[in-house]
Amino acid sequence: MGSGKSSIGRILSSLTGYAFVDTDQLLEQEAGLPIPAIFKQYGEAHFRALETAVLRRLIGRLGLIVATGGGIILSQENRTLLHEIGPVIWLDASTEHLHRRVKRSKRPLLQTENPRHTLEALYRTREPLYHEASDIRIDSENLTHQQTADAVLAAVEKFCPR
Repeated sequence: MGSGKSSIGRILSSLTGYAFVDTDQLLEQEAGLPIPAIFKQYGEAHFRALETAVLRRLIGRLGLIVATGGGIILSQENRTLLHEIGPVIWLDASTEHLHRRVKRSKRPLLQTENPRHTLEALYRTREPLYHEASDIRIDSENLTHQQTADAVLAAVEKFCPR
């Protein structure tokens, strides 16, 4: 959450010519509701099921750069599906840095009394899953979006040489 996945995904799309898709945007389009409304009306479990359905529909599509919500890795099935789509890149940064990026957002999971504490707890819970799920980890904290995109391209080239 707040790592720059969507912004960097769009840059990568322009650099590679691959189509960019954001699973959160696809989910909102298919549900006909914004994510906060999905959470409010149906709860997190329903939202997570929709995420999985979106991922399943991306299997077999070539030439995609996919940005996902940070919690997509909570499901073992999703972690498996991500690898079927392509190499999985983890854009990492400290929770302090991520909090600065998202503190004014209306993200459903941060609508708590202490959003920073919540973000830190989410990160602690998710970090081992990010390690498990990712093929490549990029520390994006001190990089611009362009530098991060360049680092992703270099890492993917090493991971998947032509």
